[in-house]
Amino acid sequence: MGDAMKSTLKRVGACVCVAAFLFGAAGSAALGLAAGPRSPGADAGLDSGDIILRVDGNAVTEAIQGATVAINLTIHNYGDMDSAKVNVMILYDDSNIFIFNDNLTVPVPAQDSVQYEVLWDTSNVAIGDHTINVTLTELQSGDDDLTNNRAFKDITIKPVPVPHVFVDRIDIQPAALVGDNVTITAYLKNDGTKASPIGDTVRFLIGTQLLPGGAKEYPGPLDFDNQTVAEVPYYWDTTNMQAGVFIIKVEVVSSGDRGEAQPITLSYPAPNVYVYRLEMDESQVLQGESVLISGKLRNNGTKAAADEEVWFLVDKATSPTMANYTKLVNVPMKDQDVNFQFSWDSSDAEPGRHNFTVRVPGSSDPKASATTSDLLVIPKTPQVNMTEFKATPGTVKSRETIQLSARLENTGSADAYNQEVRFFLNDVNTYPLAIKKVNVRLDVPAWANTTFVPDIGENDTMMDFIAVFVNPMWENETRNASVRVLTIVPQRPDLVVVSVEVTRDMVVGNEYSVVAVIANNGKAIAQNFTVRFDLGTELPYLVRGLDLANGQTMSVNWTVRPSMTGQNLRLKVEVDAEHSPLAEESNEFNNIFESINDIIVKPQPKPSIELVKVDPARKSYKVHFGDKAVVTLTVNLKNSGEEAGTVFLTVKEGLVVIVSENVTVGANTTRDFVYKWNITSAGTHTVKVIIEGQDAGLITSQITSVDLTEERQWYEPGFELLVVVAVLGFLIILAGRRRR
Repeated sequence: MGDAMKSTLKRVGACVCVAAFLFGAAGSAALGLAAGPRSPGADAGLDSGDIILRVDGNAVTEAIQGATVAINLTIHNYGDMDSAKVNVMILYDDSNIFIFNDNLTVPVPAQDSVQYEVLWDTSNVAIGDHTINVTLTELQSGDDDLTNNRAFKDITIKPVPVPHVFVDRIDIQPAALVGDNVTITAYLKNDGTKASPIGDTVRFLIGTQLLPGGAKEYPGPLDFDNQTVAEVPYYWDTTNMQAGVFIIKVEVVSSGDRGEAQPITLSYPAPNVYVYRLEMDESQVLQGESVLISGKLRNNGTKAAADEEVWFLVDKATSPTMANYTKLVNVPMKDQDVNFQFSWDSSDAEPGRHNFTVRVPGSSDPKASATTSDLLVIPKTPQVNMTEFKATPGTVKSRETIQLSARLENTGSADAYNQEVRFFLNDVNTYPLAIKKVNVRLDVPAWANTTFVPDIGENDTMMDFIAVFVNPMWENETRNASVRVLTIVPQRPDLVVVSVEVTRDMVVGNEYSVVAVIANNGKAIAQNFTVRFDLGTELPYLVRGLDLANGQTMSVNWTVRPSMTGQNLRLKVEVDAEHSPLAEESNEFNNIFESINDIIVKPQPKPSIELVKVDPARKSYKVHFGDKAVVTLTVNLKNSGEEAGTVFLTVKEGLVVIVSENVTVGANTTRDFVYKWNITSAGTHTVKVIIEGQDAGLITSQITSVDLTEERQWYEPGFELLVVVAVLGFLIILAGRRRR
């Protein structure tokens, strides 16, 4: 702005010269210039170099708002005459705001200069670039050259220097355990215009909440070069925190600047167990052999593992299949090795490839599970033969037990399972007596056993028993062994129920005789045998300790008194030798006699008297006044029982008993009883008939009613007396009148 103004003044001076040239003396006179030669005068002047701005004695081109700027002027007089009176006017910018406007108090000698100082208070000057405008005016002697009377000087007014401290970065670990002491370091810089004062404060926050002891002073002053770094550490005790993700913020109190740290994740201390190594001591085994799986566990977590479950899984199992396939181990921290072992027995395993997995189910580590390579289980081959077959005893009686035993031996390399032996009598093409399956271990003989009880009737018999061993390793090949047993028939009785006599129709409570005829058709006496009578509804009746010689018969009686009714009952009579060696029978299939649904037990006969009807001779009666009606009642009783019975019969009207007596009705008959009923008052009369007693049936009472109506006549009893009284009265009255 100063250069522009100077350029303007130069153009003005040029114009003056041109005007003087064009207009001659007249023009010069008009501009105040002497036409032609003039006497020497004063010439006040200055340029920008003659304006020096100082703050605190130092030359400056800029000043802080509020500072006092000393404007030092060097005012020249280029003329030949002293300048007695010079006006100095100082403005800034184009605002016509005066800094100073006054006259010099001293003259400026010709061809000399004077120093002049003006103090400028910048408190109200706007911040920014400004131009100081100094104008000199010669007020008394005249000025020979007006082009040098103005000069300009630039100055910049700056704001009051203040620090601006900001958070450059925050260092914090990304994760920690609840209870740890976490160091949070804030790095501060100052990009202001002044060093930060000592004692400025930094606040450490979690969200918007100040952390305990989180107001920290940082060391100062901090240079405002935007490079010097101040470190402010804060030690955060997380003991009272919960697990989760948190964001730490750091705020500079003086500037209000706030920085945000990366999130920190707090978690509770926990173990992290993983399978560090897994080995298997064999790559293949024979079926039945064992393999050892061993390995090491480590824990890189933040807490020791106590009673950590370790699973041993076979093939595709998802959980342990045996109790000893689970172990509880303690695994310390810092990757200390903990050894484990599992043993697997292949005895019950299928031949082929198997693998094994060791898993720590409570760990989320990717290496919490490890699987071995495949183990090949090679099958063993059994070699089974039947080496012996025997039957004991060699001679038996009929119906004695024969023990049949086949011995199997295994000379192979593996146990044999479900080896089948079939037992036959006389011919292998018949249905087998028994089929037995046994497991044959290596070098341990196994016996396939069964029993047979012969029942040969009356003749001694020689029996051939055959054992057939079917070897599953030999297709369509068998091994047979046979043994012969002599079976003899001992002399034994044979009890038979020949006949039974019994009454087919029975009545509860009556006695009846049942007679059973027993015969001994055997070849020996029957001793101490029992006859059993059984009639469905009754407790069985036993007759014990009976003896009967062979070829003889005997009668056995049972007097039965039925206790309950029943229809289509069976009577069963059974003779039993009670399995005594002295009474064992040759044939026990003929010992039972049983009737077929043909016995009936009826209840005891008893009466059942019911009131059939109560029948009056008429339902309504009309009588003269004062007369009574005699009603004939017929009571009909029926006995549907099989015996005559007696009941107590009562006829009553209201509470008045007309008749009460015991009456008897024969079995399966109906009987009428006739009674007279006197009615003495008009109206409807109801009578009730009741029968009572243990012989009474279901219907025991009935009610019937009769209506009675009275009729009055012109001649009623007592009418004669009334007439006599009336006549006597009339005569007495008449006699009295005559006397008067």
